[in-house]
Amino acid sequence: EEHLRRMEEARLQLKDQLLCLETEQESILGVIGKEIDAACKTFSKDSVEKLKVFSSGPDIHYDPHRWLAESKTKLQWLCEELKERENREKNLRHQLMLCRQQLRNLTENKESELQCLFQQIERQEQLLDEIHREKRGVC
Repeated sequence: EEHLRRMEEARLQLKDQLLCLETEQESILGVIGKEIDAACKTFSKDSVEKLKVFSSGPDIHYDPHRWLAESKTKLQWLCEELKERENREKNLRHQLMLCRQQLRNLTENKESELQCLFQQIERQEQLLDEIHREKRGVC
């Protein structure tokens, strides 16, 4: 009988521990779910394809499989959205590099064009000086 009483106490103690662990797990999963939802909402503000699955809160007490499936879907969407954003950023950086190069080329062309114009002006000034000297020499 003493053995049964100790076994019952141990069972009740384990049951309490299990209840505490389940409560802690629900709390942790609830926080994780909120963080996932917050990330999804943040990403979907600028997203081309908005996430449609924001529905349920953490119904893990009633249907943890559904909650896990929805969380997995949201995380997959976040990954895809992140890849798309990285690709867009990569393309924009490439376009920026091309535009900068084009701007450098245009600037160089403009500078060389100005240099040519200055050289032409100098030659014309020299020609004018020669013409003035010739006129003075004739007069």
